[in-house]
Amino acid sequence: MAKSETANILVVDDEPAVLRVLELILLSKNYNVVAVSSGEQARDLLAKQKFDLLVSDIVMEPINGVELFHIAQASQPDIPAIMISGFATMDISIDAIREGVFDCLTKPFPPDRFLSAVENALNFAETRGAGIDLKSQPDSDSYFGGVIAENPKMKHVCDFVERVAAMDVPILIIGESGVGKELIAKTIHAHSDKKDRTFLAVNCAGLPVSFFDSIFRSDTEASADTADVGTVLLKEIGVMPIAIQDRLVKILEHRAATKGTAKYQNIRILASTQRPLDTSIQDGSFRQSLHRYFSVISIAIPPLKERREDILPLVTHFLRIRVKEESKLPTLTLDAHDALEKYPWPGNVRELRDSMESALASAGESGQIDMENLPQTIVDFLRAQGTGTRGRMAEEARGQFLKESFKEARNQPGQRRRPSIGKLDDL
Repeated sequence: MAKSETANILVVDDEPAVLRVLELILLSKNYNVVAVSSGEQARDLLAKQKFDLLVSDIVMEPINGVELFHIAQASQPDIPAIMISGFATMDISIDAIREGVFDCLTKPFPPDRFLSAVENALNFAETRGAGIDLKSQPDSDSYFGGVIAENPKMKHVCDFVERVAAMDVPILIIGESGVGKELIAKTIHAHSDKKDRTFLAVNCAGLPVSFFDSIFRSDTEASADTADVGTVLLKEIGVMPIAIQDRLVKILEHRAATKGTAKYQNIRILASTQRPLDTSIQDGSFRQSLHRYFSVISIAIPPLKERREDILPLVTHFLRIRVKEESKLPTLTLDAHDALEKYPWPGNVRELRDSMESALASAGESGQIDMENLPQTIVDFLRAQGTGTRGRMAEEARGQFLKESFKEARNQPGQRRRPSIGKLDDL
């Protein structure tokens, strides 16, 4: 929202008393106000100065309020305007709205009605024309080991990773699908004494015994995939076949007893799981003896919905990867940013990455990512929840405000309308 202490408002009215009252009302809310008594003066000011809002009497000579609004638009296409009329004619007001004026008020009106119109106009202009310039966003992927962490919980994870990376002990990484468990594992590897050797991630579901042996046993011929492995990540260790669990227990027991021998490769062992292993232990699908080794040090990665501070840095990071030239990074509209902040991200960081790739493709050469470029699942969620973005709420506030204004105008004595104007709801 445009802040009151920085919003510059140009007020134009050829009645000195009305001009002074409008100026004082705006000054009471700390707006920066320039007040002039003619369209010519306003035209000259608009040629050399930027304003956030135009407030003008609609009936003036020789330059009327709507004409002045179009003059302002020539240099500031997104400037909103509020027109004020001393004549109770709905025709004039409706025609002004059709010309793009944000709102019309008929004298006399209470100060709170005027201030509400001003606030809505400034909000509407910001959400319509403004956005987040991703080029101005700092690189946020270097908190530790390339892990993006603006959120306090994620920073704590990184600090803990830094402390345990050099410890050659088994580590269990816990987190929902897509939170970045493998990235944390690679970070541990990169900061260990095994960093100059290969990092290998294997999925434990259906893991062949022969492949497992080729990784760990020094008396087994290594394949091209397992040669020179320094760190292995056993992904989803909770579904590891029992036979291989037993083999892994023997390896860990042997290491603990002998401090390492030539029988097994000197490999750092990490494991990951989407959920704690207690249930698997209770139903007999996971060995308690194996869990004992991985319960000493564990790292829980929070889901993305609990680390909203990381969303914008992650968005910027993913887009920078895809858009090679910094100057071509798109703007993220405030509505799109609001949607990304409010969506619960069941697929976590992976889903955010995929969503940004989709949005970038949808935006094309427009240079802007808006709500319409986001995946339909995000848009559908916001609709189902009845959750609004700033742009939508500003539109709704404007519509409601106009309906109230025209309803009030209909009830004024002597009010006349041309039949050709149509219904208010058609505006």
